[in-house]
This record gives sequence, C-alpha cells and structure tokens, in this order.
Amino acid sequence: MADVFISHSTKDANIANYIVNSLEQRGLKCWIAPRDIPAGADWATAITSGLSSSKSVIIIYSANSAASTQVPKEITIAQNKGLNIIPYRIDNTPLTGAYEYHLSMSQWITPNIGSGNYGIDELYNAVISKKEDTAPPNGQDRQNGFNGNQGGASPRIITPTEYQQAPGQAPGYNYANPAGAVEGDTIFVSKTVSLLLCIFLGYFGAHKFYERNIFMGIIYFLTFGLFLIGWGIDIVRLIMKPAQYPVTAHKKMKVWQLVVLVLIVAYYGYYASKKNSTSSSSVDSIAASSYSYSAAIPE
Repeated sequence: MADVFISHSTKDANIANYIVNSLEQRGLKCWIAPRDIPAGADWATAITSGLSSSKSVIIIYSANSAASTQVPKEITIAQNKGLNIIPYRIDNTPLTGAYEYHLSMSQWITPNIGSGNYGIDELYNAVISKKEDTAPPNGQDRQNGFNGNQGGASPRIITPTEYQQAPGQAPGYNYANPAGAVEGDTIFVSKTVSLLLCIFLGYFGAHKFYERNIFMGIIYFLTFGLFLIGWGIDIVRLIMKPAQYPVTAHKKMKVWQLVVLVLIVAYYGYYASKKNSTSSSSVDSIAASSYSYSAAIPE
C-alpha cells in the first residue's frame, strides 16, 4: 500500500523523482513509474494497480503533462476510485481538455521552483491529511491551509545532486547532469558553473548555452550580452539561485526566433557594408585631395 501515486510526464521525471525522494525521506511511501513497475509487467495493468494501492495522487502539471495522453487517464482512474487528488503546477500552462474538466475546481499547490522552493511541506501535509483520514481545518485549501510539519523537527530536504547518489534511484536517470536533455526537458544545472560562465564569458552567452537555451545564447553572442545590461542582470539573478536550479532545455528554435536572428545578422551585414562604403569614400576623397595638391605644386 502506497501513501501517494505520482502522476507525471516522463519529460518531468527529474522533478517527479526529486519529489518522491523528498517525501520518502519524510517517511511516506510513494509509487512512481517506471521505478515501481516490475520487469516484464504490463504497463497499463501496473499503473492501475499502483493507483488502486494508493490513497492520494500528486498530479505534476506542466506543458509536458498537458501534451501527455497518459496523465489524463491516470486522473480519470484516480477520480473513479475516489482518491485524494493533489494538483502540483510547475509552470503557467493553461488547463485544457481533460485537465480543465477534472481539475479546474481544484485547489493547487504552486511551488516557486526557480527560487528553490519546491513546496515539499505543502505536498507532505496534503498527503498526510489523507493518510490520517483528516481534512484541512476550516475548509482551508491545500496551498494555504498547511504550515509545515505538524509537530517535531522538519525532516531535511535533500538536493537534486544528493538525490543523484541516493539509494534506490531508478536506473536511467541522471538528475544533476543535463548532458542527455532533449527539447522541453526540465533539468538541473549547477549555479557555480553558470555563475562562473556568466562572469567571465557571459557577454558571449556562455551561461545561456550551458542552460541549454540556444536562442538566447546566440542573441547574447550577437549583442555582446544584450549590450552588457543583460549580462549584469544575469549575474545578480544567478547569485540568488540555489546551488542546483531547474531550467527547461530549449535546443530547437521557433520560426519567430529564426526570423529575429536573421534580422539581427542582416542588420550587422548592412551596417558593415555601409561602414565599408563610407571608408572607401573617405579613402577616395583623401586620394583625390592628394592628387589635386600634387598637381598644384609647380615642377
């Protein structure tokens, strides 16, 4: 019997597994795919069994899960079984389709992941309230109605880097190393590496390339760190980040981004051409003046 089932897109697996490890450090038992699916088992059967054995379901909602076909099915099964559904929103993607139908009236936990706040206290208390068969007091919602652990010292929340070496980690995941990230993946990167790249090579966009934001990396490269203003702002921004912070990998560029780059390159080409033309005119003028002066001197 699990305390909570984690419903998520595979592209959000790093955050999902970080939540699992943090909750299990606090004594809760979580069910998550693919870790808890036995080798050779039928996926759909295992998911249904996992939901049946759980009391609560955390729905990690993002642009990735909005595009998923699996997560809405899990929500439907959870509602049919009367499970305690805890929506956990990690970006501002609007509710659509089945999500709007099932979750539009739900109270959400909305963490501030960019600042290192993953809302683990709120998740823990939302799950423990169902585990102990108690409801939030006075109709308070899940996001605002819980204030940390109910008695005792707060268990330690480990970092994504620590989770990388945690016992029982599901094979095939590497939460701190973004090397294998694909488009749209949420990955953890090192604040120290980003900050050093930003300080010494930020005006060439090095830290943007490290964060897998290819478009902004090229923009910084072409504009000298957005005329050094963006470079300075990024240094301050990175100083305030946690040791490991999440970013979304953007390796592919959209059409409008390509158009912007083409316009910038075209402008540079036009400016360089105009400058060369002006320089050539100046040289010709100087040469003409020299010729006139030479012609005016009697032999």
